Order: sequence, then structure tokens, then C-alpha cells
Amino acid sequence: MVMSVHHYQCECGWSGQWITGGFRRMRTLIERVEEQLLSAKNLQARSVWRELYQKILKEEIVEAECRSGLTICFHCKNSHEQLALYDSDNGSVLHALLCNTCGREAVIYHAPETIPCPCCYTLVNAGPALSPELILQRKLAQCKVSMPTTLRETVLIAVGGQAISYLEPIKRDLPFSIVAIEKAKNPRDHYQCMRNVKKVFLQTSFEHDFEAELAILLVQQLRLMEVEVVTLIITPPIFEGHRRLGKVMEYVKELQKFSKETILLSGAALEKDFGSSVDLYKEHIPAHLRDILIAKGCHS
Repeated sequence: MVMSVHHYQCECGWSGQWITGGFRRMRTLIERVEEQLLSAKNLQARSVWRELYQKILKEEIVEAECRSGLTICFHCKNSHEQLALYDSDNGSVLHALLCNTCGREAVIYHAPETIPCPCCYTLVNAGPALSPELILQRKLAQCKVSMPTTLRETVLIAVGGQAISYLEPIKRDLPFSIVAIEKAKNPRDHYQCMRNVKKVFLQTSFEHDFEAELAILLVQQLRLMEVEVVTLIITPPIFEGHRRLGKVMEYVKELQKFSKETILLSGAALEKDFGSSVDLYKEHIPAHLRDILIAKGCHS
């Protein structure tokens, strides 16, 4: 089957993509359901797939029509490829259609030309992908960007409220210009072209998907501007779970494609040294950051 890529981009800044087809190994019904069970992040959604899995094992479901589609959740605003099972005789759906991310009721579209935007409900047509630069501009239009009037040659960019809070105790001691970017309901400032900047430290914790996507787009564009980029990632502590860490590491691998150097500040290691208290975790992160930033800045 030929691979098809469907792109959806709303004027409000929301974007979605659905990739279907391609050269895939033929999978059995139980393999396809098992794949959904393993990918479901929400317990309620996982229970739906587990029930289907058990019914197939017990041969209560022997035949079903499996149709992939773009699932849109109007609650968490996520869109992703998902499977739906239909009765082969009457075409009725065999299970509750729940978002694999948040577990709320979702809507699945099978190769649609037009879909409603989950953020503003405007109908969005399928079309060619927008350039990373334009997507970045639209994401930044949803953010508050705080930056000094004049930038030094070396800049530290903090993406997300958590990353910004870590810098508060040490930002006066750092010999860099600091740019803070966080999602805001009423953005007041705008991102400016950093024409005189030679090096950027980009620090984030990937607290939300929006911040992760924004960080990756920023690094891509900075590299196109021939700016040297060093990324500093605060990985989550042990108590946030292996799934959370795995997701962060996926984003880290994407950033490494465009970064000259990637530094991981291990939350797990800090927890080992200072205990599992969240307060202690936040207290010691800034001190660790300062030492690394000063050392790297001196050798730039």
C-alpha cells in the first residue's frame, strides 16, 4: 500500500498530521489490538483495548473490520492515528471510541478531506505541510516571550514555566542574555530575529507536548541561522515514572539531530543525592544548572 500523508493546519495555530499506508507487515486482529493496548496512555482507554483483547482470546470476537483513522479529542486537543473495530456484518463499532491519551470520548475520521479543529472548531482542509518556520511563528504567537532589548552573543533560552522557574535563583549570575518563552492566553511580546547571536543554550524540561514541539522547532531554525546550539534537558525524577522518562528521551533524540551538544541533567541522579522530596529536587536543580552554564559559557 502506498503511504499517504494528510496534513491539517488551522489558522489558530493547531496542526495535525495523519500518516497511513506504507509497506507494513500484515498483522493479525489480535496483534493490532495488542498494539493499541500498549500505546494507550490512559487507564480507561487501556481497559477498553484490554477487554477487546480478552474477547479475541476467548474467540468471542472472531472477525472484525479494522480501520485506522485520525482520532481527534476535543478535550485534550490531541490528534493521533488510532484503530477502530467494526462489526463485519452491520458495520457498527464494537467498542467505545476513547482518546488513547486522556481517555475521554473522541471522534475518528477515516482519511477525511476536512476535519474540525479541536481548539476552535473551524473546518480545516487537508493540504501540504507548512514550513517549520511558519509553524514556529504560529506557536510563538500563542506565547509570552520575555527578552532584553539588546542581546549578547550568547543567549540562554528557557522554554516553559518550569524551566523559567529553575533559572530565577541564578539568572543574575549568568553572563548571558536570557529569553523566556511560555504559553500564555494573552501574549504581549513577540519573538525577534537574533541576528547578532552566535551561541544559544536552550534549556527545557519538556513539561508539556506544546513546549517540546516549540523547543524542537526553535533549535531547527537556530541551526538554519548558523547559530551554535547547546541543549540542556532536565530529565524527570524516578517518581514521575518510566513512561514519562521514555517520552522525554524521544524528544531528546529529536533535539540531538540539530544540537551541537546535548546535556542531560538527570532528575533521577539528583533524587539519589538529595532524596525524593519535590522541594529538594527543585532547590538543587538551579545550583547544578549554574555550574554547568558557567563552565560551558567560559569555553565558548
